[in-house]
Amino acid sequence: MEWLADWIQEKQKLNVDVRASQDLEPLTEDMKIFLFQATRELLFNVIKHAEVNRATVLLHRDPTGLTLQIIDRGKGFDPDQLQTSKRRKNFGFGLFSVQQRLEWMGAR
Repeated sequence: MEWLADWIQEKQKLNVDVRASQDLEPLTEDMKIFLFQATRELLFNVIKHAEVNRATVLLHRDPTGLTLQIIDRGKGFDPDQLQTSKRRKNFGFGLFSVQQRLEWMGAR
């Protein structure tokens, strides 16, 4: 995550603060790959849509499992619009693909 944050800052000029719990191990290789790809996709959404220059990545364990949050103070959007395929076309495949992968893994 730190490497990704540095790369995004260098290439896209988005300052990314990564805050990860120390108790994340052991994660499977598949889970590490998914978390990296999802974080990258969500940070690109910040770059494309939020109109901000800073974001925070939070990754931690809690009683319900592992939680990944991407936080920014951008202009936002209505998440209910992701529910229908007609509206989803306006958003592209970024959030939709992350959501689909989560469901496939039995997560939310």
